[in-house]
Amino acid sequence: MKTRIFPLFLLSSLLFSCGTPSNPSSSEEPNWFPTEELTPNEGERVDYVSKPSSLVGSMIRVQEIYASSSLFSEENLIDDSGMSGGGSELQLHSASSPRDTMFLSERGQTNGELILKLGGFHRLGHLRLWNFSQASKLDCGSKEVEILYSDDGIRFTSLGIHVLDRGNETSSPIDGQSYFDFGGVKAQFIQLKVLSNYGGNQFGLSEIRLFEYADEKNPPIESWKDANASLRSRLFTGTALDQNSSKGKLSNNPYYQTKTKKNALTFHLDGQYGVNQVSFWNYNDPADLNSGVSSLRLSGSMDEVHYEEWGTYSLPKGTGLNTMPVSFVATIESKKAQYLKLEFLSNYGGEGYGLGAIALESDSQPISRSMVNFTGQFSSYSSWSGADGVFSTRLDGYQAMNAEPSKTVFHFSDTYYGEVNPVTKQRINNTMVNNSFAYFEDEKMNFVGNVEGVPLLATKDLNRSEADAFYWLGDSFVVDRTYYVFGLYIAKEGPLGFNQVGEDLFAFDIQEGQVDFASKRLIYDASTNHLSYFDPANQLSIILGSGVFENTIQAGALNPDGYVYIYGYRDDKKTANSRSLVVARVQQEEVENYSSYRYWDGASWVEDISKLAPLTDHGNVSCELSVSEINDKTSPYYGKYILVYQDATIGKDVCYRLSSSPYGLFDEKKVLYHCEETTLMNGLSQYNAKAHPVLSRNGSIVVSYNLNESTFGMNSKNGDIYHPRFIEFNLL
Repeated sequence: MKTRIFPLFLLSSLLFSCGTPSNPSSSEEPNWFPTEELTPNEGERVDYVSKPSSLVGSMIRVQEIYASSSLFSEENLIDDSGMSGGGSELQLHSASSPRDTMFLSERGQTNGELILKLGGFHRLGHLRLWNFSQASKLDCGSKEVEILYSDDGIRFTSLGIHVLDRGNETSSPIDGQSYFDFGGVKAQFIQLKVLSNYGGNQFGLSEIRLFEYADEKNPPIESWKDANASLRSRLFTGTALDQNSSKGKLSNNPYYQTKTKKNALTFHLDGQYGVNQVSFWNYNDPADLNSGVSSLRLSGSMDEVHYEEWGTYSLPKGTGLNTMPVSFVATIESKKAQYLKLEFLSNYGGEGYGLGAIALESDSQPISRSMVNFTGQFSSYSSWSGADGVFSTRLDGYQAMNAEPSKTVFHFSDTYYGEVNPVTKQRINNTMVNNSFAYFEDEKMNFVGNVEGVPLLATKDLNRSEADAFYWLGDSFVVDRTYYVFGLYIAKEGPLGFNQVGEDLFAFDIQEGQVDFASKRLIYDASTNHLSYFDPANQLSIILGSGVFENTIQAGALNPDGYVYIYGYRDDKKTANSRSLVVARVQQEEVENYSSYRYWDGASWVEDISKLAPLTDHGNVSCELSVSEINDKTSPYYGKYILVYQDATIGKDVCYRLSSSPYGLFDEKKVLYHCEETTLMNGLSQYNAKAHPVLSRNGSIVVSYNLNESTFGMNSKNGDIYHPRFIEFNLL
């Protein structure tokens, strides 16, 4: 297998204070600022337009910012205030509350500078600049901006002059020349020199977002985590190396190296990677070569709990020369990991454990990693402001992986409608409804529904007796020009106010590329034993509609048999870890005829839903999941079927299993991603992971999971919590 070497660099924190501390005056320097006068290199006065790259790394949280002049705080540029959501390039900036959400210089200052301190070395990728968007002062927007970077805050390198788009009253532009790609340069500081504005007597900006470098062909291992920021920022960016590979030479400048008194360090990658080699450059400070590591133990893990020891290695002492080659290369036999642990066993007699650099040799692509920008599509602070239960279906009926993009409808279950304060993140006058929809087209998400909080499927089923009930949505599919959605009928009763008493199927006409919601038809399951089953003793429950696979010509299946396969789970309350995968099927033309549904009992298709046999063993599947066909001919699993789910419904592990048949037994579970949000904020839960084949292209599988609070109250205080997260998974 072809392999490549990638440097390692810092995972930025996802949480940052929205406060606006007092600004230093224009005559003051921040306390981190060097006493030496700044002497940036002068760039040529030419317009600079960088070529956009398709990949974006993790968002870098700027630690401190300095402005040469400020009336509205420069802190507003780095705290997400005014943005329509967090963590991505794909949000807009509000035109309201400019004093609390934007930066503006003092009157009479039409040019000046901003300096950003990153809190450690980073390999810089995308830079997004949202221009000043106060309606009455758009002429104060910055126009010509010189972009510079530095490793020490003293000597700056210019990347030329960039012309920003003028802001507007509704949002700041996020495309065109407001975009800049650093291309992977290493830096701790960024300087923005505003040379001109659009005619006003001040200069301003609304927001700055900076993202780690991610190469289009060779995504780097970019996100590691440890309490010692200075250690990780220097060690894993390859700052002291003349090239980012095992052939790189290490300088002997101690400024670019690191030393710690800890005897063990654990680092978190931003996804799962196949590791082949780990290269170490020992501590190379000529004045302190004894602090170099003499021996260490290397281990890997998927969950930060269960570590597999990969080996114990000895490192030669640093040379002290300015061009020291790699000290030791540990060969790892294609291990997979999301966490690595270094245990320092000995040094050469110094006071700490020092290293110059570390690099991983990984497979050409990560196995899984977060999709920063796509997650950002679902981070909204206006109208639709969060939901769970996310499913996706192409309206043309073609549901296979690796297809050209086409209009896709999303649907959600519990949904917040209302506003989120862009400064405090507090929800304002929010209403939760039980379902909502959205269209995804041309890489943009457009939410639809009743802004007054009335769900599109709110009509109570008059055939049932429950006084207070609603529909919780399952998966969806398309047959011909009809869009179908499974609806779990939930009575607001019992200790949790959530008791399923039946299940039905909704049908909508598709007209001119839109779902005609007014055409809604309810295919009522009168006997309640075709789509769900509850035994009289309450010891067995079966719920279908958790996932759908259309093995049809219209859906693009490899071996179409004309059936729609409907997955769900069997919950045997007499057995531990009993929530297992089950499947029913029906010919596509008979989906509205419940008497035609058949259920797999492990040997044949039968008419009795209670006979459904498990397709998985040893572990609980989630209440929402997916089964998809792998149609990438380059994959060793071409033609197989992949089950994606959250282990035990609620948990950190997103898992998958494989089968050679849509109704065959699925093999042992494998973890494809370990969710991190609960380590960043207490009381959060991840649940109901599933794949989205209609979004999956170029051999990758797009997977979502939901994020919610474990205790009530946090969602109302933080509008960034309750919306789906997306990851990309390469089944190598």
